[in-house]
Amino acid sequence: MTFIHPTAANGFSQADAYAKLRPTYPQAVLDQLESLLLVNNNNNNKDIPMVDLAAGTGLGTKLLVEQGHYTNISAIEPVDTMREKLITLFPQVQTIKGTSWNIPLPSKSQQVVFIFQAFHWFADIKSLEEIHRILKPEGYLILVWNLESKERSQWVRKLRDLYEQYEGDAPQYRQQKWKTIFKEPKVNQLFDLPLKYKQTTNDMYCTKETVITRIMKTRSHIKMLSQKEQNEVKEQIKSILDDSDNGFNLNVDGYVHYPHDTDIFWTQRKSLL
Repeated sequence: MTFIHPTAANGFSQADAYAKLRPTYPQAVLDQLESLLLVNNNNNNKDIPMVDLAAGTGLGTKLLVEQGHYTNISAIEPVDTMREKLITLFPQVQTIKGTSWNIPLPSKSQQVVFIFQAFHWFADIKSLEEIHRILKPEGYLILVWNLESKERSQWVRKLRDLYEQYEGDAPQYRQQKWKTIFKEPKVNQLFDLPLKYKQTTNDMYCTKETVITRIMKTRSHIKMLSQKEQNEVKEQIKSILDDSDNGFNLNVDGYVHYPHDTDIFWTQRKSLL
């Protein structure tokens, strides 16, 4: 597949909602990056060249710039509204129109390629070949996903069971189908396999309205429903949250503990090619 999935294109046009409502990424992502760079004798220089591929509105870029203090980042994003929002938020970052199949950067120019919350949309050999092309020998590809934790919350489990039924044929991280590409012999020639993996918690606190709005405004498959269907989904969400048996409890300040996990995968470019 070398086109942007229509579900992604439709949902990702909601740039403001994504920027405001999607969860950020934890310090553990930076810790993992820094440990890899130190092992590779890069001394974690803050000006090493790195890419945020399919950067969206820059939630991953925000982590690298504001917490990591990295200064040589290229953000690649195909959707105009997302890219425009990213430029507004991070004018100091080089923001470029491009896709995973056509990254407008020189060969062997990047030490790290990050993909936050997106690789499942373009998990194909052409993308991995292009990522391999721009990475320096022994550079790193790091894949990161946030996901609501069904295991640690009944109300989260019921919400996910509700909205996941509308996903249709749209690729989803949780289905793990994206891993199939790493079984291809060609990929084993490009990257060290198997992928390395770690998980960390990334819990957040938010209001009831934020929980509802995030599902309605940033779930691309929900945005594609008719207005009638969207209204029905919203009422079902409210019913789940209002059922005391589901454990949705606001604190005295009106916030709820919203459990999330962050999954981090990484691999290293083979230097022989």
